Amino acid sequence: MLFEGKHFRGNALVRIGLARKFYGLGNINAERICARLGFYPNIRFHQLTEPDLLAMAKELNTYTIEDEKRQLMRDNLNKKRIAGTYSGRRHAMGYPIRGQRTKRNAQTAKRLNKVFRRGYATDAVGVLFPSTTWYRYDQSTSSLPFIQILT
Repeated sequence: MLFEGKHFRGNALVRIGLARKFYGLGNINAERICARLGFYPNIRFHQLTEPDLLAMAKELNTYTIEDEKRQLMRDNLNKKRIAGTYSGRRHAMGYPIRGQRTKRNAQTAKRLNKVFRRGYATDAVGVLFPSTTWYRYDQSTSSLPFIQILT
């Protein structure tokens, strides 16, 4: 079954399918949607009628999901980096953010944080330069770091 551009199995539970397929929509919000539309808690996708699907699509439009949610998360991370907060610096360095160990169990954070966040400045550079441009520290031959502008 195709709904809102996502493929769902016909015998999948609606509340679980919504939570798994849509980024930014968890179990609680999926259950709220089902309750608000008056669905039985264990209803499956093949049991939904066309008006039910249209009502569910209308209800999903009230939530911030998919690309909007991803963009919001990216913007929040960039604000933290530019402000130079502790968590922004941890994101930029690729370390765990919420107090996890780094000696043994930081492999997941290092893998997730290395592609998009590695090597970007977060401290006073955001104050010295405009916030729309990213800067990266490069170690040159001198003892002072060299700032390279990334566009």
